[in-house]
Amino acid sequence: MKKLLFLFLCTFTLSFAATACSNKPKAPKDVIGASIKAMEQVNSFRSVIEVQQDTTYAEKNADASPSKDTSTIKMDYIKKPEALYQTTHISFSDGYQNFKGELYLLEGDVYATDVLSRWTKGTGAGIRPSLEATRKHLSIIYELKWLESHSDKIQMEEKDEQYVLTLSGSGNNFKSFTEYLLDITLPALYSSQFVDNLVTNSLTYNVFIDKETLRLVNTIITTDLEMTVDEGHNLIETIQTIKETYSNFNEVESIVLPDEVRENHIDYTSSEG
Repeated sequence: MKKLLFLFLCTFTLSFAATACSNKPKAPKDVIGASIKAMEQVNSFRSVIEVQQDTTYAEKNADASPSKDTSTIKMDYIKKPEALYQTTHISFSDGYQNFKGELYLLEGDVYATDVLSRWTKGTGAGIRPSLEATRKHLSIIYELKWLESHSDKIQMEEKDEQYVLTLSGSGNNFKSFTEYLLDITLPALYSSQFVDNLVTNSLTYNVFIDKETLRLVNTIITTDLEMTVDEGHNLIETIQTIKETYSNFNEVESIVLPDEVRENHIDYTSSEG
């Protein structure tokens, strides 16, 4: 009897283990698809983007030294009802004035600091990065679905408690994604709508997904890009390292506009309307 019970327990254990293994994502497309589903269930989180870029901006064929710029964008975000608190710090090495900004998005209203550090209320026009680019980043699903569309070119390995996915390449296949990155990183303060002849010399995209929760934890993106601006008269070359970190899933419970902002701001909503 004891022998039969022992055999039954062994069989059950092996069967359970086999089932657990069979449910485990095995290919990059499976992992990304599972992560999309997991992230769709997240209603709030914190995101931090850190950018380092060496950018040369000059007339074509002219000699110029690269500007070594850094930026940090921190965001607390709630999907429903939509609310956002964002801080942006951009540092330039070539003499441009450094930039610091704060933004609140609450009940459809945008409160942001201007270049004189005054609080304003408006629709978000003129904010850098733009509110549209920020929302695309915060959806997270955009990056994952773009990655999923290239899953046949992705290498995957397992390290400790994470899936590590790597996509590398160059050329026009990455154009839409590099345009999205430009709208976040703003090399020489240009967004994608003001550049032409964008060339992706190289792009490497590392994605880290938690094995247990299947949530996106962080990404590291390195790019080497060229583009023309100012109706083709000037050339921008930029080498970027972009680190994105996601945390505090479903822990951002509320975002509250400080009284000092609510009571002391310049209201542009009537003029923008």
